Amino acid sequence: MKAQVREEDLRFEVERRLFCKGSALVRFESLNWEEHKIRQHDPKNVLRLKKIFEKEGCRSLKVGNHIPAIVDQRHLDAAIENAKQKEMWNAGVLPSSYATIDSENGYPELEFPGGINCLHGFHRIQAGKALRPAEKWWIVDLYLSGISYEMRAILDEEYSNEDRPCDGQIYRKIREYQYLPQKADALVLPATCKRLRGLFRHRLVAAGFDALTKIPALFDAGMKVTTMHTVMATRCYEEIQHYLQHIFTAFVGFFNGIENGIQRLDKATVKAIERKAPAVSTSDSQELSIAIFNGAIFSGFSSQERRVIWGNILKFRGIIPSLSTFFEDMHLLEACVNCIRWLVTVPTDQADQTLFTALGEAFQSQGGTQCTQVVQTTETTFRLVKGNPTYCMKLGYLQIIAFAMKDYRDLPKQSVKKNLIEIARPKADSEVLQKGASFAKQLGFSTPEIERLKGMEPLKFSEVEALVPVPKTAVVKIKRRSGMPHTDTFEEDRQHLYLHNLFQSEEADEGITSFYVLQSWFNAFFGTWAIPVPSTDSNMSPPKDEEVKTESVDLRRTQLRPLGPQHSARIAKYTKLGKPKNGVKQIPKAKVSPTLKMEIDDPPDSTIRDLIRFVEQDGTATECLDQLLESNGGFQLWVDRGDPNSLVKQQVIELKDTGKRICDKNKRHIADDECYKVATMAGNNNTLFVISEIKPKEDRQRREELETSVMDGVEFEREEIKPEEQARLDLYS
Repeated sequence: MKAQVREEDLRFEVERRLFCKGSALVRFESLNWEEHKIRQHDPKNVLRLKKIFEKEGCRSLKVGNHIPAIVDQRHLDAAIENAKQKEMWNAGVLPSSYATIDSENGYPELEFPGGINCLHGFHRIQAGKALRPAEKWWIVDLYLSGISYEMRAILDEEYSNEDRPCDGQIYRKIREYQYLPQKADALVLPATCKRLRGLFRHRLVAAGFDALTKIPALFDAGMKVTTMHTVMATRCYEEIQHYLQHIFTAFVGFFNGIENGIQRLDKATVKAIERKAPAVSTSDSQELSIAIFNGAIFSGFSSQERRVIWGNILKFRGIIPSLSTFFEDMHLLEACVNCIRWLVTVPTDQADQTLFTALGEAFQSQGGTQCTQVVQTTETTFRLVKGNPTYCMKLGYLQIIAFAMKDYRDLPKQSVKKNLIEIARPKADSEVLQKGASFAKQLGFSTPEIERLKGMEPLKFSEVEALVPVPKTAVVKIKRRSGMPHTDTFEEDRQHLYLHNLFQSEEADEGITSFYVLQSWFNAFFGTWAIPVPSTDSNMSPPKDEEVKTESVDLRRTQLRPLGPQHSARIAKYTKLGKPKNGVKQIPKAKVSPTLKMEIDDPPDSTIRDLIRFVEQDGTATECLDQLLESNGGFQLWVDRGDPNSLVKQQVIELKDTGKRICDKNKRHIADDECYKVATMAGNNNTLFVISEIKPKEDRQRREELETSVMDGVEFEREEIKPEEQARLDLYS
């Protein structure tokens, strides 16, 4: 372990010395930051830094207070040449970033008309501007633009007097260090690492959280790492992922037609719009419209952009979700799960087993391609519905969830430990328990728990002419639109918790009712579904199989994959390409922004698989490939999770034989063995870039510079580099 840590530190130090070109004075107006860092401006942190600087001084000369920034070699050379012409600097090189210099006169003042991109220090500069109005510069450590993403992450950590990171920032940093576990463990407490490792073992849920990291303000405003163990303990991975995708789809939709919109969102705006439902509540609509058009929220957007955003928000019919609402809504899901676990046991020795799969295994089909399912419409009335076994099982599963929503108070969590301390504890209502077991049996589920508990007569069917409408319940305040229901409204609401009511659309009204909050909760976790329960005809034919597949929420294992420029247009549609196989399929040209557009989709079969995309780019392009430009072509490749057959490696070797190379979005070449790992890293969106034009001379020269770099008097020659180190060097060459 120590040897591995030392090896990583050694490699990063070599890269640091190779890419760091020294330090210089740079004026405030030339310092730029990524949009999401500016939008996370925290006045409290600026005030805290001002107090520290007032007591200790700004101390910009201190190495730990330098700000690292990225600069292009051409722009750096031009700035140094300009300083020499103005006789502001005569030396051939810049002072080292490690040098101890007692005066700012020891640093040249460099001018960058186009600005430079700082990795951190935004709050520090704001505090410095207020305390040093006469001084307009700061000392910046200059790094060339070719540094690796691991190096960027490390530089982002190496500064002092910054605010304590929130849970969202901790999560994103750990994901940046996912292939450097020693670095990740050093960032946070062991308990936090343990909670997150439990999450990362479940790729389905982790993919949902990873997608939300693309919206930093949303993620940082609501992420709670400390409660992650209770979230995962529900074993409702499909439902959790559906809620996370529900959040992602909502916020991506808000910025449809807005360039770089999600990066310009700020946390204050997230807090202002979450739990609001302007498309349903007229009072919410009036309040939000005033705040948006006055610039009180979405302040980083122009008036025209705010009009577009407002139009997009009104298209979202529901309570606006967020990570804050997700963690609060998990309390009700946890209560429902505790209720259902009286009827079924979810094996703990199988990591991928969930509540849904456990009930799926307990479902007893009637045989054949069609079966009959009961659908409860009131406490004493039911209807019969026909459909395929999968449809009937899902229909039964959702009814068990609805039953748990009604009666979770009477079926609390079972005590796992034995010989407990004798104190008052809530006990399960035996009558409700028997009723639940009989109901589950009637729905087609059979488990040892159900067989042991059922003790009531089979359910009696009674046809009714019309369904009982849901009365207008009490309007609730904003803070009560997520989390557990309240006693003053739940007794009335629980009498109407049946599927046809939960899936019923709400008409616009003055406020949001308590029952609509329950409908929104159900939709966020389970989605809308085709339930053939008409108000007049109980013998209505069930939906066709293809309609079930299209309209139902997919509760099977799913994965995220990039979309095309429109939400409804896929990069590769089966109707055009045929069903993807373990091989290459040509795809049409598409201008894609994979960081913004993602969808839930199943691989062609039940095997957990990844869709790896190869996008061709001009090798002479200088811009970052993060925003996918109009490509010359591309193809896609389905591979099993982890790529055990090395299909990606084989494809990369074939491309190399044709004179092409593979790189990441920052145009860093990738070794054959590392391509799958790099493509599936957070932020790379399963995408690799194919560079057609190779310059072997430059490639070899850069490799030689890296391999012969001298640090602390030790020279690294080619023959001394281990194979695994060579592979890592290939990644950065």
